[in-house]
Amino acid sequence: MADVLSQQELLRRDHAETEAARRRVETPKPLACDIEAIERQYAAGGDWSFIASRMEQARPYALPRARYDMVIDTGRTFAKTPLQKIMASLSGKSHGSDVLERLYQTYEIGQVSKLPGGNLRVKVKSKEACILLERTQVNILGGVFRFKEFDVLSAKYFIDISNVDSDTNTDLILERLFLLGCKPVYDTFREVNLATGLTSATWRVYFLSNSCPGALMINGSVCDQVLFDNKLHPAHGKNAPYQSERLPFGYRSHHGLDLSTSESEFPPPEPATEPAPAHAPQQQQQRPTMYAHAAGTTTMPKQTSLQKAVKEVKNREDQLQRGAQHGQHLAANQLAKLPRRSLDLDVQRLE
Repeated sequence: MADVLSQQELLRRDHAETEAARRRVETPKPLACDIEAIERQYAAGGDWSFIASRMEQARPYALPRARYDMVIDTGRTFAKTPLQKIMASLSGKSHGSDVLERLYQTYEIGQVSKLPGGNLRVKVKSKEACILLERTQVNILGGVFRFKEFDVLSAKYFIDISNVDSDTNTDLILERLFLLGCKPVYDTFREVNLATGLTSATWRVYFLSNSCPGALMINGSVCDQVLFDNKLHPAHGKNAPYQSERLPFGYRSHHGLDLSTSESEFPPPEPATEPAPAHAPQQQQQRPTMYAHAAGTTTMPKQTSLQKAVKEVKNREDQLQRGAQHGQHLAANQLAKLPRRSLDLDVQRLE
């Protein structure tokens, strides 16, 4: 009986040591000979390619190159919990997920980190592994949590369009984006309450490419405004910088995208290369075009022929008055009689 009990004790110790080794979280250290080899490369003035290969050999594990994100819905449960404890719980056998255990064996899981505001992010190497993990449960430090659905659109480029009413013809907007070559793949309102059907007024469109489509680049910048159905909608692209100042209401941006029809009530924007009048101040030249019915460019009324004639007569009278003040009245009369003298001379020659 004593031998049996001792054997069981040894088995328990072996399992405990194995479990402790599996749950251990530490900073791996290289061998001394590997670091000495790297130092000799530096002393000999070696090339970086040789030094980099030595550093790769010195690392006792392979760096995880995982690009896909899976989120564990934990909320703010682990906001104050050290990440080392979370990693130890996920690495041990008590996580309770068969799918996660199989992915551990094939080294499909690369990294775990905390997200701002709550939840945990797990980096996964393949889409297939993400599909296996979605909606599965996992035990972390005594609590049961669930993996969220795999966000297949996380790498896609998108644009948010604000102030889109629920009765707006979004299908027509998608068609015009398609004709421009943007290739939309999915559209939705950004905030939706599925239980009641309540949505926000910010409409999001995802595109096929992972970067901004060329048609959304307006005057060297990402589109920040959309004109559709005689309305101006502020827009913001994925990872685009926010403007320091907002345009006043009713003003069109120089980086706006026009998706309206040819029968639009609003006039087209002023071209950026059009020279401004000489008398206009510099601030007026840089002012954006206002989109309102009364905000078109105002032109000065043209003078009629009668007004021009009256103005010419008035100018002549002013010239005569100025000449009289300087003693040039006689010269003006002589100049007026010159055509009559020349006519008399011509008559005498003919006789």
